[in-house]
Amino acid sequence: MRLRILIARRAEHPDWLVSPQLDGWLTGAIGLRKGVSQEVDEFSRTAKRALIRAAWADVRALEQRMQHGSELLATGRDFRVGGWLVPTNLLWAIENEIVTTRGINAHLPPVDEWPAALLDLLPPDAPRNNWRRTLLRVLARMLYPSTLDCTASESC
Repeated sequence: MRLRILIARRAEHPDWLVSPQLDGWLTGAIGLRKGVSQEVDEFSRTAKRALIRAAWADVRALEQRMQHGSELLATGRDFRVGGWLVPTNLLWAIENEIVTTRGINAHLPPVDEWPAALLDLLPPDAPRNNWRRTLLRVLARMLYPSTLDCTASESC
């Protein structure tokens, strides 16, 4: 600020020359040209608001899913004592790093022998030939956010 004042005083003196390039800077410009106020965006303001609402809905869904996982985790115990087919025990094993999801997969019985508690965790549209992988993904996502949680919602 003081430098600008000194250069402005010099520019006011009739015998001293100041570069014409400094005129804009002396009148308050800070090195950038004046921009335009017209928005250049592929989304309208209505669409932007919808995106923001969808993002917040996704955040709330993530928080609810992880809260539900935490509540289930609190009732879990060692699966070697409580069993491999109890979701809370599987969550406990994952959280305590006792076994990986691959280890759980190796110990799960055939899908036909799964109890209702495990089947209830699966989304209704999950293909039957992918139930094992889907179950492990659901269990992990109850405890940890996934990369999909960090992307825009498909509902937009």
